[in-house]
Amino acid sequence: MLSKFYPHASTSAVVIAFTASVTAGPNTAIPLTITFADAPLTSGISGDGGAYVHKAEGKVPTVALNGIIELDTRGSSRTACFNFDGAVMPGAAAALAPQDICAPVLLRTLAGDNGSVGDLPVGGSLDFGMDVYWIGPAQAGGSYQYVLEYKRVEGNGVTVTHPDADTWTVQNILNARVSVYQKGKGAGWSVVGTYDMPVNLTAIRNQ
Repeated sequence: MLSKFYPHASTSAVVIAFTASVTAGPNTAIPLTITFADAPLTSGISGDGGAYVHKAEGKVPTVALNGIIELDTRGSSRTACFNFDGAVMPGAAAALAPQDICAPVLLRTLAGDNGSVGDLPVGGSLDFGMDVYWIGPAQAGGSYQYVLEYKRVEGNGVTVTHPDADTWTVQNILNARVSVYQKGKGAGWSVVGTYDMPVNLTAIRNQ
């Protein structure tokens, strides 16, 4: 999550970091098209209907494999949809539980001690962390920056499979942690809770 890169950042710095473009390098990026599986019945993250194609709206959204898989819909008309079905385990910031929403997102897999998605050989499958950022309303009112964290080190990452040279699948059928960024004195990230948030997407290399 952003606090890993800006551990002592001010509120304004974190907001700037979230709104900055996260485009992949021109010489290493593999343009992708991402599709989500059907929308979950009760909880999870899903697409807004239709594939996300790299730079389909001029310069956005950004959908690329640049070591990690990145989906950045900010600045486009595209969103992803979050459906929360009550916290499995509430956290310290449970009062700021997010509302269900479709919103622009920054989604990215994380590199770790097992390498990155880009290191997966054809036929390979490994677990990785993944973060999904969005800005949306809390159930109690107000708008906040949230992050949905799939934590590999806690045994709850996403399983990425590379079945052929042009395809990667990303899946989690368990839980993910929601954190919220709070402003003011002692500003920083606080855990809202752990939610049942399955995700299932397929990324295909653009031809």
